[in-house]
Amino acid sequence: MKSPAVLSEQEPQWLLARRLAAQKKHESLALPLYKYGLGITLDFRLCDMSLFEQKDETRVQVEAPSSINKETGDAALKKYEHEIKAWLINEEVNTKFDALHAAEAKQITYINIPDNLQETGQILLTTDLQKTRCENIFVHVGKNSAVVIADTTNGGEENIFQSKRVYLSLEEGANVIYITKQRLGNKTYQLQKKHAKLAKKSSLEWIESNTGGKIVQYITRTELNGQGAIVTSKSLLKGAGEQCFDICAEAIHNAPSTKSNLQTRTIVDGKARAIYRGLIKIQQNATNCEGLQRDDVLILSEDARADTVPNLEISNNDVKCSHSATMTHIDDEKLFYLTSRGISEKKGKELLVEGFAEPFFRAVEKANQQLKNELVSG
Repeated sequence: MKSPAVLSEQEPQWLLARRLAAQKKHESLALPLYKYGLGITLDFRLCDMSLFEQKDETRVQVEAPSSINKETGDAALKKYEHEIKAWLINEEVNTKFDALHAAEAKQITYINIPDNLQETGQILLTTDLQKTRCENIFVHVGKNSAVVIADTTNGGEENIFQSKRVYLSLEEGANVIYITKQRLGNKTYQLQKKHAKLAKKSSLEWIESNTGGKIVQYITRTELNGQGAIVTSKSLLKGAGEQCFDICAEAIHNAPSTKSNLQTRTIVDGKARAIYRGLIKIQQNATNCEGLQRDDVLILSEDARADTVPNLEISNNDVKCSHSATMTHIDDEKLFYLTSRGISEKKGKELLVEGFAEPFFRAVEKANQQLKNELVSG
């Protein structure tokens, strides 16, 4: 990787120093290989390193009501340098891709939502991948504000690598629904990390649908820092062919009377591989907390593989926590019943897959019929 160029004349010295240190660390690290259980491997060593020299300089498209302030590039750094520095300065750089992102993340988008805003329209973030991208999106939500953010990534059939970080800060009483949807080509490598910090009595709902990409890794971390904060996560994943998915959801309870509910539905077909890793961590002072994890897996072929690893780390006894996981196949009796009523086997399987995913769609009222069709039959 070439030495990172100065972003602009306005680039702060601390940011340039951080990027130069990350570039040096990048050179010393190997591409990562992740192995989970039996037969689930995410081998980023297969990445064509020339991808990282083909930078996409286009910006994330942001559509937002006029009451919401949005800045990009130099303007974002100048206006919100203190907030951006608070997120980045202590962020760990552990892998070669962490270092690549820290050195090359030139795309900066900052969205500031004022206090007491009850916005009925969505904030739309759209990324159309053409070449390798490393980007940062920062969202600050003011006190007692409520918004819906829809974040969509589209990609073609070319070899592409995307590294994306989302930093979300909720002030007291804020309420946010953050919807992530990706439609990537089957040669795309995508690594995405989302990190949220919740203040007192704020609530966040993560909603994710994943259908595309060659190797995809999503890591979502939510810190419940204020009393009464709530996070829920609802994720639906569908893999086919030789796709590989690594989905990780973490809820860190740092304050009393906080709640987390992490739910995932996974569908794998062909030779697809999927791993779900979950963590609910409750600190010693975080009493009267509630945490739930659930992962349900539907395997559609003999060659598909999936695994689930829910974890609980609890440091006090005044909590209510549980985790569960199920793994199943298409029910032959149900399929026979449908085909005996004149429904084709292909359509019957689609109906059973839709039934498996229906709890996700019931919980996610924002999901439209088009999204359902893509996940069930796409």
